[in-house]
Amino acid sequence: MDRFILALAAFVMSVLFVAPASAQGYFEPYEADNTIGLESGDILIDSAKRKLYFAYDDELLIVYPVAVGREGAGWKGKATIERMVDGPSWYPTADQKKKRRLPDVVGPGPNNPLGEYALYLYQGGRDTLIRIHGTNNPSSIGKAVSDGCFRMRNEHVGELFGYVYEGARVTVR
Repeated sequence: MDRFILALAAFVMSVLFVAPASAQGYFEPYEADNTIGLESGDILIDSAKRKLYFAYDDELLIVYPVAVGREGAGWKGKATIERMVDGPSWYPTADQKKKRRLPDVVGPGPNNPLGEYALYLYQGGRDTLIRIHGTNNPSSIGKAVSDGCFRMRNEHVGELFGYVYEGARVTVR
């Protein structure tokens, strides 16, 4: 029930306080007919279009803008959401720590690059290290800039967090 209320509040706030797209530098989520055949609860991420499609039900999609992996860091495949975390901690990978001076862990809060929510993608019971998560850098949405994860505005991933469930299928192309 709490996730439903959170999702509803995020949706209401996004409808009531929307600046023109040109002022935002990104676009808002929108609803579309489910003409791509996603089953209710499924997610499709189109990396080229930088969009995440969530099948709200068999007839309706909610389309969100996302940031994707930069060239050479993009991830494609099929996975399931096996963990959902409100207030995640970030554990940079060894590669990330090698490229930049990073701590071993960044706890929840405004300095956490995972933002307020994270959905953890798994394949065959193994963590892919790929996430759908919020961001403390909303200007990155719509760009190919991440280390492979899919970034969303915090309010958008909060809404999605209220809709999805552990075990939901995710396809990335």
